[in-house]
Amino acid sequence: MSFQESVTLPNGMQLDREFDWNRYGRWDLSGLDGKHRLVRDVELVCFDDRYVFVQSYDRALNGLYDAKTDSRIPVDNFEATHIKGLGKPGEDCGGYYTSWLGPGLLRDNGRPPLVPLCAWLNIENNALRYRTWFDRPCAPGPWSSLSLKYDTSQVCLMAGA
Repeated sequence: MSFQESVTLPNGMQLDREFDWNRYGRWDLSGLDGKHRLVRDVELVCFDDRYVFVQSYDRALNGLYDAKTDSRIPVDNFEATHIKGLGKPGEDCGGYYTSWLGPGLLRDNGRPPLVPLCAWLNIENNALRYRTWFDRPCAPGPWSSLSLKYDTSQVCLMAGA
């Protein structure tokens, strides 16, 4: 038994999650067709209108992926962030968010605390074309003002606790 979910990024590439009860869940990066897997076991992403910079649990797959060519670009990490515009002075990422994110935070139906912080939205970057992406759910911050209370049946978010 398994299930899948998918998030389409503004550049058309897809983050796909597959969970198999007999194994474990993982996130993969797929090309524009949603079928051509480019990266397996995605840990963190930074993305804009064309590129996705990926950190994978399989370190050999770390790198910059181009939605226009549906392929990996052979550059090192410095070139990937600085040449391709994903670097932002003083920030970790210069794409749609100013921080690297785990794919689980990008779910279409996400709710706090399982969504990115609103402060991480890179709204000031006017070069980003798909402005409706900024309408997605986000959590008020900072994380230091939020505490989590764990229950066996659910996770609740309590502000200022």
